[in-house]
Amino acid sequence: MFCVFFQGSWAQQTPIVTLGFSEQNARLSQLKFDEPTITIQDATNAIISSRFRITYKMKASANYTLDLDGRAISTDTITDTSIMQLYGRPQIGDKAGDATVEISIKPLDVYASLYTSVDTSYVIHVQVPTLDVEVTPSETIKAIVGQVVSEPTFKLSYPDVYDLSVKHDVTTVFEDFGVVSSGIEYISLSNGNITATLPGNATLTYTFTPKPEYANTFKPFTKDVAVSVQGYTEPIKTHIVFDQTEQKVYRYPESYVPLWPKVFDEFGNDVTKYMNIVFSSPYFSSYDVIFPQTGKSGPLRADIYSSTLAQHSNAVGDVNISFSAAPIFDPLNPMSSLFASIAVR
Repeated sequence: MFCVFFQGSWAQQTPIVTLGFSEQNARLSQLKFDEPTITIQDATNAIISSRFRITYKMKASANYTLDLDGRAISTDTITDTSIMQLYGRPQIGDKAGDATVEISIKPLDVYASLYTSVDTSYVIHVQVPTLDVEVTPSETIKAIVGQVVSEPTFKLSYPDVYDLSVKHDVTTVFEDFGVVSSGIEYISLSNGNITATLPGNATLTYTFTPKPEYANTFKPFTKDVAVSVQGYTEPIKTHIVFDQTEQKVYRYPESYVPLWPKVFDEFGNDVTKYMNIVFSSPYFSSYDVIFPQTGKSGPLRADIYSSTLAQHSNAVGDVNISFSAAPIFDPLNPMSSLFASIAVR
C-alpha cells in the first residue's frame, strides 16, 4: 500500500475591510479626533486583524517627517492635519478643507502567501467654527472731551469640540484695520489712540482680514465698537488693578519682577501712562513684623523695590505694600487735569 500526495497552490484571499465611517467632520485644531474602527475579516467573517500590518498616510502629503520621538509623521498640505505612520491618531490642523487619510493594510510576512494587500481611506472635513470676538475694554468705549484713550483690542477664539473650557486663540491669524464710520466730528483716530473732541456718539468699524495663508479658511468680517463722548463735569474717577494680589518669593532670592498695578478710569480705559504710582511699605521703615516660623519680631526690609525690580535681604514673613496714584502734572498735556487721585490700597 502506498500513498500519493498532491501538492497544490492556494489562491490568495482578499480580506474584507470595513471602516467605522468613510467621512467625518472636525473643527480646526480640535484636541481629539475619534478615528474609524478598522475591521478585517476573511470569507467566513472571522476576524483576522492580527495577521496584518496597518500604516497611515495623508493623501496630500509629500513625505514622512520624524517628530521629536523619532516617529514618522505624515502632514496634509491643505489642512495641516497630521497622522502617525504606525499608530494613526490624527492631529487636526488649523486650516479648513478636506483631509484624506490613506490606510494601507498588508499581511505580515508569515501570511503573505494567504492574503492580498488592501488599501482604503476616509475623509476628514475640517470645518471653520463661529468665532467669539472679545473686545477690551468693551464694545462701548466711554471718554470725556479732551481725553485720549487707546483703541480697543480684540481676541478672536472658538471653543474646542471636546473641551468647551479650552479656547483656541486665532487672533494672530487676522490683520485688523479700524475707521471712524460715523460721528467723525466727535472723535479722531491716530497712532492707535482715540481722541474725544466733542460730546456725542461715534462708531468705529474694524475690518478683520485673514492673512494670505488662511484666506481659504476664514472670511473677512467687520466689528463695530461704539464710542460715547461726554462733557467734562468733574475729575474722572480712577482705580488701581492688580493682575494678582499676592506674590510669594524666597528668602535671599535673586532679583525678581514685583507685582505692579495698572490704573483704569471709571470707563475701563487704561490710563496708567498718565499717572504717577507710588507705594509705601514696611520695607523702608522700622516697622516690626511677626515671623510665623519663630514667633519673634524683627525688621523686614528690601534693598530694592521698583516697578521693574525687587530684591529682599534678611527677613521671613508677610508684608503689605500699599499703592496710590496721582495724575502726572504736565502743563502741555491737558490730560493731566482730567483724572482724580486714587486712595491708597
